[in-house]
Amino acid sequence: MKRLILILWLMSTVIILYAQEAKVEEATKPGCNPKACGPHDTKKQEAAVISTLREDLKAIDRKWLLKNKEKDSYQSISSKIEKGGNDGESLIKLIMGAEILDASLRFRYTHRMVVVFSYEGSNAQKVQTLKKHIALLESVITSI
Repeated sequence: MKRLILILWLMSTVIILYAQEAKVEEATKPGCNPKACGPHDTKKQEAAVISTLREDLKAIDRKWLLKNKEKDSYQSISSKIEKGGNDGESLIKLIMGAEILDASLRFRYTHRMVVVFSYEGSNAQKVQTLKKHIALLESVITSI
């Protein structure tokens, strides 16, 4: 009887340990739930937000190209803000594009640009800062 109880206890311990290991492997597995993933293991919602920011920045870039009288001195940022390998890389490209556009505006209209944006923190915080930066760029270009 003692052997039977010992065998049952060992089997239950092994099963519990195996189940816990499976949970740890699932939690540390790269990627995401296939129903929520987009291309290259990006989450669809995050990719959609970044795509929207990219389109907004491209629209502002087009407005600036139309209003800029010295077209030779400004090159469009559209080619610089194309998709990156992942969300983080795409976000960095968008931030750099916004900074280039910002620098061009500051060069021409120093009195209109007084806000400095700090892109520190998590990707979510960077996205919020980028949204504010894009909104400011759009309002400045519209007012020119």
